[in-house]
Amino acid sequence: MDIKNNYSLRLNKDIERKLIARNLLALKKYSYVFDDYLYVGFWSIYFMDFKLFHKMLGINNMLSFEKGDSSRSQFNNPYDFIKIEEGDFSDRYNSVVDFNKKIFFRLDYECPLSNDIIKDIDNIVRSKITKWGTILSLSLHCQLPLNDEKKEEYINKFREEWSWYLARKKNSQGKEELPKFKHVTQENLAQKYIEILEGKIKDCLRGRELDYIILYKYNYRDWSKMFTIWFLLDSWEKIAELKRNFWSVEMVEIDAPVLTLKEKVAFNVNLNRIQKILTGRSQNKDVKISKKLGYHLKNREVKAYLKYYKEYPHFTEVTI
Repeated sequence: MDIKNNYSLRLNKDIERKLIARNLLALKKYSYVFDDYLYVGFWSIYFMDFKLFHKMLGINNMLSFEKGDSSRSQFNNPYDFIKIEEGDFSDRYNSVVDFNKKIFFRLDYECPLSNDIIKDIDNIVRSKITKWGTILSLSLHCQLPLNDEKKEEYINKFREEWSWYLARKKNSQGKEELPKFKHVTQENLAQKYIEILEGKIKDCLRGRELDYIILYKYNYRDWSKMFTIWFLLDSWEKIAELKRNFWSVEMVEIDAPVLTLKEKVAFNVNLNRIQKILTGRSQNKDVKISKKLGYHLKNREVKAYLKYYKEYPHFTEVTI
């Protein structure tokens, strides 16, 4: 356990989870009430997601899987309704999770896509999920290995192993063929993850009275490039209603600038003025914005802060 698990010190991760919690509240319009859900998450001595989803969604039944010694997690447990299970999630969830409940899975793997992760999804979705309204969230490390040999080895998994999870296509003779992954790059890696994960979900739901919708897709970067995708599993009728009336599933890129407290305050004081400069027809917008702020930001950074300033955190040191 290290600082990387403390989302409150990870700028874009912090913004991402606040966006998700706020957007999930919009599901109340479609009769989703989260106070009767079981929330399942991974190891943490900080419990940032647990606190957030309890406060914003009203979830009072939570389960955390902790690798190795759980004494620090037990000590830092903020609520008596969070049950801590010692052991790896993949090994323990089958005997610990109550699948008779509606479940909110927050599977924050923070490692690259692997066969073990796909196996978890298969086991959970294919044979365990029985309640409509289940949420399945997956967070993955989304960066190809820098080492050329390891990079080629990882890309080969897309071609040789993971293409099996995709929909078959008919060739010119009318026979079904496995699709082939071509040109897996850092730029399209997140999209390849989506193709594999969505294909696996479809395969697991085939022949069942369940359908799915992708609620969110996020790319963000703090220490490394990350990707998060959220699935909602429900009846065909409910999913059709959501697709028809509610949801857009475009990829959201979160890349907010790192600002000092003084810079953040200066920006907030000038929010409307900077917005007018950006949307206006005047020349030298960068110069005008820098003059208004008192410091320089790239145009991309200005737009990113304007987009996420409501969720933007700030960190201070407290001496106890």
